[in-house]
Amino acid sequence: MDITVIGRGNVGGALARLWERAGHTVTAVGRDGGDASDADVVLVAVPSGAIANALSRVRGLKSRIAIDATNAFAGRNEEYGSLAHEVKAIVGGPVAKAFNLQHSALYDRIGEQRVRPSNLYAAEDGARQMAEQLSRDAGFDPVSVGGLEHARALEDAAGLFGAIRRAGGGPHFHRFAKPEELRNHDQGQGTPKAYWINTFRSVSDPERLAEYVKLAGPVMRESGGRFLARGQPAKSYESGVRSAPS
Repeated sequence: MDITVIGRGNVGGALARLWERAGHTVTAVGRDGGDASDADVVLVAVPSGAIANALSRVRGLKSRIAIDATNAFAGRNEEYGSLAHEVKAIVGGPVAKAFNLQHSALYDRIGEQRVRPSNLYAAEDGARQMAEQLSRDAGFDPVSVGGLEHARALEDAAGLFGAIRRAGGGPHFHRFAKPEELRNHDQGQGTPKAYWINTFRSVSDPERLAEYVKLAGPVMRESGGRFLARGQPAKSYESGVRSAPS
C-alpha cells in the first residue's frame, strides 16, 4: 500500500524503514510539506505542538485514514480530548492512535526478539484494520484498547512507560498476553521452532550467493528468526569425505 509519513524524525523514519522492508511504498514528508493524495494511510509523527502547522502544509489529506503516533511532550491543544482528536478534526477520516508508546531506538531490534512485542492502539472502526496490519508489518503484535475515546489514555501512559525506562536504565519492549498464551509459550506449545541450515561444499558464483543472502536474511528476521551461528568451519565433512572449507 501507499503510506505517507508526516515527520522525518526518529519515529517516522524508523517506521518508514520497517514498512518499506514489508513491501509498502512510503513517502516521507518534512517541514516543507507535500502531497498525500495517493496515500492509503497517513502516519502523523511530528511534535505535538506542531500538528496543525505540519498538516496544513500537506495536500490531499481530506478523509484519509490517519494513524497518530504523537505524544504531548511539546504541549497540546486543550480544545481536543486528545492529540488524535486534533488530527481527526483536521483530516476528517478514520483515525487510530498507535506507536506512541514504542521506543524508536529499538525498532531495528524487533526481528531479534523471540516473541513479538505488543503495540497498543485505540482506533475508530474505519482505521482499526489498518492499525492492526501496519503494527504486524512493523513486527509488533497489535493489542486494542478500544475506540478513539481511549486515545488520551495512551498519551497519558507515555509518562508511565518513561518512568519504567528510566528506572530500568533504558528503553524496553512491552508484551501483553492472555494467561493461556503465556502458558502455551512457556510449555513450548505456542511457538514451534524450525531451523534453517545452509551448507556449501564450494561456491561457484559468489555474486549469486550474495544476492541470496541479501534476500533471505531480511525475510528470516522479519518472521521472527535469528542467526545462531555463521561462518566457515575449520574442516568440513560430507559423505565421509573430508575437504577444506570453500
